[in-house]
Parts: sequence; C-alpha cells; structure tokens
Amino acid sequence: MATLQEMFDVRGKAVIVTGGASGIGRAYAEVMADHGARVCIFDLNAEKLDIVVAELTASGGEVWGQVVDVSDRPRMNEAFDAVAERHGRIDVVFANAGIDAGPGFLSTTGGRIPEGAIDVLDDHHWDRVTEVNLTSVYTAVKHDAV
Repeated sequence: MATLQEMFDVRGKAVIVTGGASGIGRAYAEVMADHGARVCIFDLNAEKLDIVVAELTASGGEVWGQVVDVSDRPRMNEAFDAVAERHGRIDVVFANAGIDAGPGFLSTTGGRIPEGAIDVLDDHHWDRVTEVNLTSVYTAVKHDAV
C-alpha cells in the first residue's frame, strides 16, 4: 500500500491551474511548483499571469502560462492540448477560475443592497458568471477525462 507521502507526491506531474494568476489559484500553483510539479497557469489577465509565472520561475518552479478565457471552449481545448503536447500528459487539473456574480442583495450589516436584487442583474452578466464559474469546470474536467 502506498504511503501518504507517495500518494501526494507531485514531483514531475503536469498540473493545470485555471485562474492561477491571483488568489487561491495562485497559491495552489505556487504550492504545486514548490513541490516539483510542472505547472501551467491559465488566466485571462496577461499582465498578472506574466508576473506570477516570472515569480514562481524565479523561485525555482517549472511554470509557464497561457492566456485563456475559460468560457471559450475551443480555446480551452487548444490550451489543454498544448499542455499535453508539452508534457506528454496532464496529471492534475485545478479548475479554479471564477468571477463575482455581483454585490449580493444583503450588506454585511444585513441591510438590502438594491443593485444586488435579482431583477436588476442583467442577463449578460448572469450568462458570463455561469460560463466562467460552472461551464468552464465542466469543460476542464471533460477535456481532462478524454
């Protein structure tokens, strides 16, 4: 039986992190790189992506990035194919990318926020949130399973 250390050994593993140029995604990419994974970060923000890749590479990580709108299924497929071509496989996918759905309808003090009411939220914004926060996860997992 494999030890816990062996089960969580990521040295040499090919890892994709979506939304990896900031927040939790960046932290995950950093931990994976620090533990020897070969990390590809997907992010829409090219400037932040370049900075994070440079910082993690300077720290000794094998990290590269691709500018990807995770809601663009054909682009996601291309990006996954590029990782598989570069590393020969994909071992781990952290489908982390996400965006804020809006201000919400309650403030931190419990009062109503009128601009957060569902009847104020426009359909385009709702569709974008659904594409990024839900459909992109489906696309990532589906592509990785193939």
